[in-house]
Amino acid sequence: MAQRDGSALIPIACESCLGDNPYLKMSWTGLYESSYGKMRPNDTILKLQRRRPNYERNRPHVCSHYTIGRCTRGAECPYRHEMPKTGELSHHNIKDRYYGENDPVAMKLLGKAGEMGTLEPPEDESIKTLYLGGLNSSILEQDIRDQFYAYGEIESIRIFDERAYAFVTYTTRKGAEKATQALYNRLVINGKRLKLSWRRTQVPKTVSR
Repeated sequence: MAQRDGSALIPIACESCLGDNPYLKMSWTGLYESSYGKMRPNDTILKLQRRRPNYERNRPHVCSHYTIGRCTRGAECPYRHEMPKTGELSHHNIKDRYYGENDPVAMKLLGKAGEMGTLEPPEDESIKTLYLGGLNSSILEQDIRDQFYAYGEIESIRIFDERAYAFVTYTTRKGAEKATQALYNRLVINGKRLKLSWRRTQVPKTVSR
């Protein structure tokens, strides 16, 4: 186990398997030694590191014969002789998960998505353009159109490859509002999660003399 001086801050890991692990050095010294010199550890990594070993994932499965009272192997049985835990996932099967029927996991995820909120439309009702951020070279105009055409007639789509963003303009304000309600925090194109927001009001530039 990767522990030194009984410190509880050291993550549970095996140096024999991981070799010279920089994250272990980081926990021992408080600094991470890289090719750029000594650096402080990342807060996210410190939060994710495990304080205790996870024995649950390495335990054998529950003996299905024991649950119905038919296991004859006794102490030689390689599986656990105990009743399975009950709960909403105890009667969950692969078929329901595949077809999305009676799926508590999917319902939980949809519930979280519903709590994300919506994007408030701007007061200026003349704004009918949406901003898409985080594009890459694999996302084409037709890919964007396939995602947005169902919410209203699209007037234009402008892609700025050098800055990795695009503008989608609808012919009506209602179409743009429908798109934001359906796609805000849920927009994924070609496996890439994109940022969606309203385009800011264009302020005319004043000419200085």
